[in-house]
Amino acid sequence: MNTQISKKMSQKTVVITSIVTLIFGLAQIIFPSYVIDIIGFLAGFGLLTIGLVSVLIYIKNKDNTSNGLAKGIILAVAGAYFIFNSSAPLQILSLLLGLFIVLNGVLGLQFSLDAKKIGSEKWKISLIFSIVNMVLGLIILFFPFSTLEVLIVYNGIFMLVSAVLNLLSLIFNKTK
Repeated sequence: MNTQISKKMSQKTVVITSIVTLIFGLAQIIFPSYVIDIIGFLAGFGLLTIGLVSVLIYIKNKDNTSNGLAKGIILAVAGAYFIFNSSAPLQILSLLLGLFIVLNGVLGLQFSLDAKKIGSEKWKISLIFSIVNMVLGLIILFFPFSTLEVLIVYNGIFMLVSAVLNLLSLIFNKTK
């Protein structure tokens, strides 16, 4: 009897999490820019809260010689900035991702040129891959917000598919 109750609770959990995933997935597909703003706002609120708590802890502990005040002020200012510029955290992340991909492409370019020097016959393939990497990284660098919206939409699609697959799995494996 215990396993029956446990099984029903497990099924209920799958249904609830699938519905929540479905809703978040649809929101990301339909409203990607709002999702970006919400994520940025929440990141800003979190940083602001941590910053203010650090400042309060520093003020409360009068003999404190740590860097809590400086850290708190910097985090609070960054948090306030992100609250009022909610797409900034994800744009920064997008820029870092673009830089990383460009760097990866440059390293691949160097590798392919080194491979050519030592007589590798397939150096052109590495060259093509490195150029593609650099182009993709530059696209992310020059169009960070558009790239973010596309990533949010794809994430929403993946969440939607995940939710549907979970529900189908539950339906196909349902026992009485």
